[in-house]
Amino acid sequence: MKIMQSLSLSILGSSLLAFIAFPAGAATVFTDDFESYTPGTGNFTPAGTSWYDFYNAITVADEASSTAFGSPNQFMILNVGSNFFRSDSLSQSASGLATYSFDFYDSSTAASGPDGVRFGIGNGDLNSDKGYTGWFINDGVLSTAENTALASGTLPTLDEDKVYTAFVVYNGSASTQSIGGSGGSVAAGQSALYFYDQAGSTLLDAGRFSHTESVTPSGFLIRNFSSADTVLYVDNIAMEDTLLVIPEPASLVLVLLGTMVVGLGRLRRK
Repeated sequence: MKIMQSLSLSILGSSLLAFIAFPAGAATVFTDDFESYTPGTGNFTPAGTSWYDFYNAITVADEASSTAFGSPNQFMILNVGSNFFRSDSLSQSASGLATYSFDFYDSSTAASGPDGVRFGIGNGDLNSDKGYTGWFINDGVLSTAENTALASGTLPTLDEDKVYTAFVVYNGSASTQSIGGSGGSVAAGQSALYFYDQAGSTLLDAGRFSHTESVTPSGFLIRNFSSADTVLYVDNIAMEDTLLVIPEPASLVLVLLGTMVVGLGRLRRK
């Protein structure tokens, strides 16, 4: 009996881990932790790739410059005028669903400007008629960017000098879709925004957003337009071709262990 219980529990744990960590049909389209680049300023387009490009004066820093994301570690800095990270990748999602995530740190000691750093989904850019759903972050204050309207929820104000993970969730399908890991949903054609506070282990639902102009989105961008804008440190950029907001592996382990304990209790009662 004990052998059967152990075997059943093992199967249960393996099945749950596979289900939680790897949703059906989900795949990582790209991910980058910036560890493969030589620190400095310039164009860091990875050789042989088509899913994103760097333009102009992007800076890749190492742990000697800042320890916002821990050490040893390399990350991107948006800080010296018109520079951006661009991912023309929505064409790689056959379902029309996508989740973009990235870690960021808004330093209180860095320069800040009138607008802040833009991030979101657009067609080659985020300004004027190219933005689909995008946002500004400026010293922790969030606001909507061009062609973007708040459909529901409230944009939070974030703390400076703290590491967050941002999740930009895009529903390009024809119907409302559930968002894995968050318990939320997003209507057809809309985007959802989440922030995970890594220090406080808190997930913030920042609302649902519609687009106000006729724009066909092609991918994801983070960009500065002026050297007077906010300096933002960015790391661990990724895209999933599904709607998935899971803050960190530790959260998955807690869910898995809790479910396994329930399963073990039921087996013992039999």
